[in-house]
Amino acid sequence: MAQAHPQLAITLSSTVAPVIGEYERAGTTCLNAYVQPLMARYLDDLHDDLAGMGIEAPLRIMLSGGGITTLEDAKEFPVRLLESGPAAGVIAAAAVARTLGERNVVSFDMGGTTAKIAAVQEGRPRVKHDFEAGRVDKFKPGSGLPVRLTVVDMIEIGSGGGSIAAPDALGLLKVGPRSAGSVPGPVAYGRGGEHPTVTDADLLLGHLDADRFLGGEMPLRTDDAHKALTRHVSGPLGLDTADAAAGIVEVVTESMAAAARMHLSEEGKDPADFALLAFGGAGPVHAYGLAKALKISRVIVPMRAGVMSACGLLAAAPTVNEVRSLPSPLTDVDWDQVAALYGDMMARAITTLRPEEPGAFRVHRSADMRYLGQGFEIEVELSETDLGPSGLEQIRGAFERAYRTAYGRCLDGPVEMVNWRLSVELPGDDLSMASPSRPGTDPHRGVRLVRFPGHGPLEATVWSRYELTPGTEIEGPAIFEERESSCSFGPDCRIRVADDLTLIAEVEQ
Repeated sequence: MAQAHPQLAITLSSTVAPVIGEYERAGTTCLNAYVQPLMARYLDDLHDDLAGMGIEAPLRIMLSGGGITTLEDAKEFPVRLLESGPAAGVIAAAAVARTLGERNVVSFDMGGTTAKIAAVQEGRPRVKHDFEAGRVDKFKPGSGLPVRLTVVDMIEIGSGGGSIAAPDALGLLKVGPRSAGSVPGPVAYGRGGEHPTVTDADLLLGHLDADRFLGGEMPLRTDDAHKALTRHVSGPLGLDTADAAAGIVEVVTESMAAAARMHLSEEGKDPADFALLAFGGAGPVHAYGLAKALKISRVIVPMRAGVMSACGLLAAAPTVNEVRSLPSPLTDVDWDQVAALYGDMMARAITTLRPEEPGAFRVHRSADMRYLGQGFEIEVELSETDLGPSGLEQIRGAFERAYRTAYGRCLDGPVEMVNWRLSVELPGDDLSMASPSRPGTDPHRGVRLVRFPGHGPLEATVWSRYELTPGTEIEGPAIFEERESSCSFGPDCRIRVADDLTLIAEVEQ
């Protein structure tokens, strides 16, 4: 077909999703085929534009699983880019956590339209191999279109700086999922927005400086935000405007906290055992309130938090994820066939990655396993020495440990191998969010009234992050401002400035 009609884009299910499960495999193939021509043109145009600018570095594309791939691979399998943008932020959060020596963090990325939450443990985000696109009910499995691809495991909530607040038909305050986006954006942007948003509420509560927003390049319109919130929220609800703004923040905070609790509880984790690493344009503003709601006692805000997802693209490692289905009871596995599968997957990975030095890559092997007769699987890590008849006991033991971790118990009965997985990864670049401090310049910008979650209006000291000195300790309430974001900490916080100017706050619970 390709030889007869070279102008046609062709998608084969055996290459896009070479796993059992007819419905999921067909859906993934259809999605890939649908976007393939458009993505191919876009990526070719991007490549040509970069070349026209004199940029000779090879173009690499972010994957939903947190790695990066080649231009050719991305054009052939564009469905694998479906969640690549949010994944970049989690990869950056993992890199920052490793730099700081933090074992377990909750990655909290809040931007203009959504908030994304993911768990990072031992410096690595959890990945999964299925995904639901376009869920009708955001927390209801099965309400979206199932897609078989490797993605960073995260949960998205329709709560961002541009989320619109309004009473519903029952007179209850709702925030999102409708969003003002970036254009027209919040009312305070002065671009034609008419409905109050989370950003408008943050401004009226004192978390944002109208004159220094975006480094002073985009002054905010406080009066317009006040009028819009009065007209659409506080007036219909019979509330004081400041109380209505605080209610908007409370609603959006609880929405994010509920999602985080659900996401972590599915893995048997307690949020209190994690630190909260906040980034995105709105994440640092809401990190304190979210930490209080989740009973998290440690909040981390790196420099350049507003553009951290973009920085994550630079830290992502070139990665190839391959999978093949070969269902078989564990005791009846044809190990010669398994070896052939892994050999084929390794050859494809090396062809894609083209490492400059042999052996410069890291290899991870795993398998999707289940009790015979079950309709779902769990991923189990495998070592190369397990792959043979002598490794049956070790594989069974690894499966039972993973199963007990996921479900709290094990069952009796035979175990079945379903899918065999291979991940090959080249070393990624080190990520530093450090910014040179400006010694000799006073970082103190004055004092202003700020209303924090759970507190009335308080006088908060305002600091410029760029002039802070490493090792400085500051008592809350405090506001830390930088060009891309603003960071708020309440009165029960003690904030330390790390060597790279990362803010590390201890929050009383």
